This record gives sequence, C-alpha cells and structure tokens, in this order.
Amino acid sequence: MKYVKLNENWYIDGLIDFEYKSYQLLGYLQKIHTLFAQKKIYPQLADLINHYRNLLEIKEQKESVRSKFPQSVTDINFQRMEVIYEDLYKDDDILKTIDEIIEFALPRFRQSIESGKELFEYAASIIDLEPIGIVPLYRKEGYFLLRDNSTDDILIFYYRIKLIQTDSDQFRALETRYLGRDKLSITNTPENIKMRLIKNFKELPNPASYMISIKHSLPLSATWLPVAKRILLKAVS
Repeated sequence: MKYVKLNENWYIDGLIDFEYKSYQLLGYLQKIHTLFAQKKIYPQLADLINHYRNLLEIKEQKESVRSKFPQSVTDINFQRMEVIYEDLYKDDDILKTIDEIIEFALPRFRQSIESGKELFEYAASIIDLEPIGIVPLYRKEGYFLLRDNSTDDILIFYYRIKLIQTDSDQFRALETRYLGRDKLSITNTPENIKMRLIKNFKELPNPASYMISIKHSLPLSATWLPVAKRILLKAVS
C-alpha cells in the first residue's frame, strides 16, 4: 500500500457532519495500521503526531476563549450559600459538531501514535551502531554504512547535521546523501571503505564514520533509514 494522507483541515473541510467525519477518520486510520502491519513507520507516524497536536491546540484555544467570556448570575442557592452562573458563550450547531469530531478523533489519534511508537522502538532495538575507527571531535558531518546482517551488501551515505529554525524553536536534523552501494568481504572491510571515501572526498580528511547494522529486514525508506538517522543524530549530537 502506498503512503496515505489526510488533509490538515479534514475536520472542517467539506461536509461538517459527525458521522461522515468519523467514517473518514476511521478509514484513514485503518490504512495507517495496514502500513504499520507492514512495518512502515514514516511518514505516517509524523503525520499522526501533527494531526493530534493540531486538534489539541484547537481544543485548548477554544477552551481558553470560552473561559474568558463573562458569566451571568441565574440563581442563588441559599442552602449551600453559592451563586449559580450561566456562561454567555454559546456554540452554534456547527461548532458543537466540530467539538464532537475533535473529541472523537483525539483518543484515536493518540492510540495510533502509540502503535507507531511501539514499532519505532522495535526497529531501534534491532539496529546497532558502531564507529568505524577512531571517532574525531568534529562529528557534524561524516559517513555511515547501512548493512542488513543477512547479506554482505552495504549502502553508503554522507551525513551532515543542520539546524532548523522555526517560529518558536530551533532543532537539529540530519541531512543525508546517498553515495552508492558496495559489498563487504575479507579484503573490503568497513575500514577499507572509509579509507576510500577519504581518498575520494578530500574535504573530509578525518571523517566521523559509522556502521549501522540491522538484525532483521525492515522497509528501507519507510523505517530502516529514518530510524537509523534518528539513532545516528543522537550519537553525534
């Protein structure tokens, strides 16, 4: 199954009907879980987290607006010695329906995110990272080799840490470039490959280099490479 996508504003686009939106959401999540069953994490997990955060933010903003509206006194309970208020903030039918859709969606997104995290943790548990030779102090760029332990084939990548600035934060990300494929042997060790990279790419005379091995096969672009990049980013940061 190919990557599936849900519009960012799915809950307010088109027909705003609780039953219709519930059906739309459940259909989307069913496809996501089919991809998870195929051990494909990305970009599905990132999309789920974004949808969940967006809806949570909408809910919190709405509650904040509601709390700032004035209240009117409707009654006084003399037995309990308390004043009873009524909110002047009123939702129309469409806003109430949107509230219902959000309340329906949030726990289901949360549950799907947990499933994705479990798959991520499984992938991380079967991936090993080892330095090739001595690791230099400068590790913001270098090379890594990807290897499925069931074969001698390896994939060779260049990596570079870059800073991404958003409106509210700054964070690190790993930019990678595929350099080619090779095969390990008694005479073609990871150290030999590293020396060849140094010879071919002279701008990095002493590069940080790593072997990233996986114990069981996983989809490369949808799981293995993204998880390997997260593990490497943590190791070199």
